[in-house]
Amino acid sequence: SANQDLKPDGSNILSFLASLPKEHLDTLSDWLKTMTEGRYGLQIISADIGDGDSGPDDFRLTGADITNLYLKDFHTKTHVSPANAGVGLSQILPVLGSLLANFAPRPPGQRRNMTLNVSRKDRLLLIEQPELHLHPRMQAELADVFIHALFELSKPQGEGRAQLIVETHSEPLLLRLQKLMARGHLQPEDVSIIYVDQFPGGGNLAQELRMNGDGSFRDSWPLSFSELRWAEMGD
Repeated sequence: SANQDLKPDGSNILSFLASLPKEHLDTLSDWLKTMTEGRYGLQIISADIGDGDSGPDDFRLTGADITNLYLKDFHTKTHVSPANAGVGLSQILPVLGSLLANFAPRPPGQRRNMTLNVSRKDRLLLIEQPELHLHPRMQAELADVFIHALFELSKPQGEGRAQLIVETHSEPLLLRLQKLMARGHLQPEDVSIIYVDQFPGGGNLAQELRMNGDGSFRDSWPLSFSELRWAEMGD
């Protein structure tokens, strides 16, 4: 199929992924494996499934007899549609697709205005609440995917700046960032945590929570966040 751009709302995610070169589809499949502890990969299938015969890889085919995008379930040895694997996985596919579109290197011969937007040296992607409908463990693994996209996938593109801004309420995602920093995979200058607090009488305050090299915070958590934790652990 023809290459195409991914829409901001992710509504054309299936056709977008189907248009990707194999190496980028394999990258996204590896990200899914990371997030699902090895259960799900991604595969494009074009076959007449008939009565549910096995495909060339001995996975049983389930679904429509058309070219489509499937999740490869390594536990049940079946191919299932993203819609049948849970809302969280269906929702995260556009997020992963956006990472590819913004940070993956363009394959040789691909025009600048097609599929992978890598003509700019400086790249910026904004994502809102990617953790919705995801299991806490998957939220943490998503942090690893973000770091891989920023620091590994975007490397071959020269010295341009790759930046990701994520609006999130996910504590597991933040904890994984702290863990990565404590293990030396991140430096304090690689991450900026901005906490937005709301005053009781109206108005908001945005403040940076600086981090140490061991993953701990140099600045105290805002009062409203601390009060909530103590309330839940108290009486």
